Amino acid sequence: MKVNKILIILVVVVAVITAYFMINTQTGTLKGELSNFAVEDTASIDKIFIADKSGNSVTLEKKAPGIWMVNNKFQARNDMLKNLLEVFKKVDVRAPVPQSMMETVIADLATNYQKKVEIYSKGKRIKVFYVGSDSVDHHGTYMLIENSTVPYEMHIPGFRGYLSIRFATDEKLWKTPTIFSYSVQDIRKIRVSYAEYPDESFEVTHDGNGKVSVIELKGGKTLAFDSTAALDYLINFGKISYEAEVKKDLPQKDSILASQPWVIIEVTDHNNEINQVKCFHRAPQEKYSELQQNPKYDPDRMYALTNKGNDFVIVQFYVFNRILVPIEYFMQAPQNQ
Repeated sequence: MKVNKILIILVVVVAVITAYFMINTQTGTLKGELSNFAVEDTASIDKIFIADKSGNSVTLEKKAPGIWMVNNKFQARNDMLKNLLEVFKKVDVRAPVPQSMMETVIADLATNYQKKVEIYSKGKRIKVFYVGSDSVDHHGTYMLIENSTVPYEMHIPGFRGYLSIRFATDEKLWKTPTIFSYSVQDIRKIRVSYAEYPDESFEVTHDGNGKVSVIELKGGKTLAFDSTAALDYLINFGKISYEAEVKKDLPQKDSILASQPWVIIEVTDHNNEINQVKCFHRAPQEKYSELQQNPKYDPDRMYALTNKGNDFVIVQFYVFNRILVPIEYFMQAPQNQ
């Protein structure tokens, strides 16, 4: 009897130990390293690499607080960066992949839908995972950590929607439409040259400490000006963006670029780097004919060559009129006698 009792006790102990390790193994698989896709300190992230199976890739690098570059070509859109970093910060397991779907999900991750994501901090790669297709209800996205064989359906708690769209590999989607983005302290000089109205051309200089001057370009004369108007003008260069890129197959593109710009805007920053934008008239669109109007040029939009001549875009006068001012804008109001 004593032997039987001992055997029974041993069996119970072994069963308890086995159950303990099984439970902890399952929990560890779900909540441990193999499902830990999140990065708690997203502020430390300084580089992100995303690539897909079609050969497309983007490298996002942090150059300064709030400034990220895309493939070392242009500045990244802040809204897309914010959404991506939110995934890194808040992503969590929504559910394990059902065994019935495991083979399909793994196949998708290995072929059509796979995107590889690498996250770096201080030059060190701290996280690598793969992003696959979205769940059937579009509220989760399948992901797999590198060196793991177990994918998970991931989501952001409280967010209804899928996450795969935030891992864009088309560099154009990451491109910010910003043309000018300066603080007043960063601006050292602004030159606006009107080819059609040379008398209205001017230059505004700024010493970085609030002291400004306005110069008439045609005669080189320093004007008596309203300092408040001049400083307000500099503030307008805080955010000027284009509406859209011009289609590459635009038939008249070469002739437009070969013509004389009707206005050239140049901003020189505190590092003496010049940001030049050439603006060209745009032919009136069909809608003006329908309205029985016959403007010589499109009164709403124009073409602009920016980003060191690399980007040919469409801009709105509604946006640009803040900086396309006549020289009279700065004139000092006459003093009462």
